Amino acid sequence: MRKIHYEIWWYGQCFWLLPSFLCFMYNFIYHSDYSKKVCPDDPDCDRRKKNDDSEFKETIKGHALDNFFRIFVYFGIAYYSIDTIYLAVKYGFDMVPCCYTLFLHHIPTVIAAYFMTKLNHYPWFLSFSIFFHCFLIIWPQHKWLNYIYIQGFFCFLYKSNTNPFKRSPLYRKIFWSVLSLFVPTFMLWWFKCSNQNAF
Repeated sequence: MRKIHYEIWWYGQCFWLLPSFLCFMYNFIYHSDYSKKVCPDDPDCDRRKKNDDSEFKETIKGHALDNFFRIFVYFGIAYYSIDTIYLAVKYGFDMVPCCYTLFLHHIPTVIAAYFMTKLNHYPWFLSFSIFFHCFLIIWPQHKWLNYIYIQGFFCFLYKSNTNPFKRSPLYRKIFWSVLSLFVPTFMLWWFKCSNQNAF
């Protein structure tokens, strides 16, 4: 059953590779600098906007590619949710290390992806990590791709702590959810788990 489930995931990554790449490139080229989009030159902005996403969403608007990208995020939520339940039911406390770390990886991934569905725009540093994840699944034999992916991971953590994203409560939730992925991601590397199958 899991083999069929994984094949759907693999073909889904193949299908979404090009659209997610286009979303990343469009946002990188046309929306690379967000620093002055939300209440620029306002010394009181950090205090006034720290608990309010309304002006953030009004100023940084999404486009058609963002809407298409959101479908990809929902697809990821569906896969990871089903796979998490499958691992828990089938293996329980008898999981091997790679299976266990994959289980730990899925939980914060679903949480982060859920918050991402609330976004109306996917900035380049966020869309890159999701887009490049397709490479890890489609070509798991190329281990060097992991090192490019981890650079995108750290880039997201840095950029999400710059203006205007650090003012957004929604982005703070995404930030902490993604940060919690560091431990299981490190464990997947430590146990030399494959991107194709963890066990």
